[in-house]
Amino acid sequence: MYKYNYFQSSISGFLIAVVTATAIGSFLPLNSVLAREFESQRQYDRREYDRRYYQRAAIPRGTKIPVAFKKEKILAAPNETFPVTLTVDANISDLNKKLLIPFGSKIEGRIEPSRNGSRFVAERLILEGDNREYDIDATSRTVSRRETIKQGASARDILTGAAAGAGAAAIISGVTGRRGVAALEVLAGAATGALAGWALPEAGVIGGGKKEVIVIYPDRDLELTFERDLFLR
Repeated sequence: MYKYNYFQSSISGFLIAVVTATAIGSFLPLNSVLAREFESQRQYDRREYDRRYYQRAAIPRGTKIPVAFKKEKILAAPNETFPVTLTVDANISDLNKKLLIPFGSKIEGRIEPSRNGSRFVAERLILEGDNREYDIDATSRTVSRRETIKQGASARDILTGAAAGAGAAAIISGVTGRRGVAALEVLAGAATGALAGWALPEAGVIGGGKKEVIVIYPDRDLELTFERDLFLR
């Protein structure tokens, strides 16, 4: 009986050892597979997070946007504010060359006084193609370049290829007469009443002589800088 039990227990021990070794041998590759699957999933989750993040935070604060305007220059009176629509003058893409803002997209905003000159403040972006609209916060630098308007050839040189706000148009009308204004595109749909409001004697506009206007060259003066991230959808 004793020998039988000893032999039986030896067999049992041998079988247990074999099963244990087999289990351990099976467990190690399984553990490795699980680890690889976990790492793969973690990398996928990270890529998916990055994809979602960069789809939304497409244009970071500080991005420069080149712009163009239908006229060579814009004339503004000091302390004048009026609406202007610019166009994006290049395709804007991310680091992966994904197109974000197509060439020709519209940027609506306004020319407004800034320190001793004027600047453009963007309000809305309208994408070329699908016409999606976004409220944006972007500004140009301040332009303080001034030209003196007076009768004669110099006035014609300044007015050629120019658009003007109502205030600048009134100054030009007061100095050069109606022919000067006729050469301009007056922005903001300035009506006769708007021009008359600027051309008051107490404003120092009417009466000939010479006056100053701010001269803005959009292609080199109005490059925009985003003041906050633009999230595209």
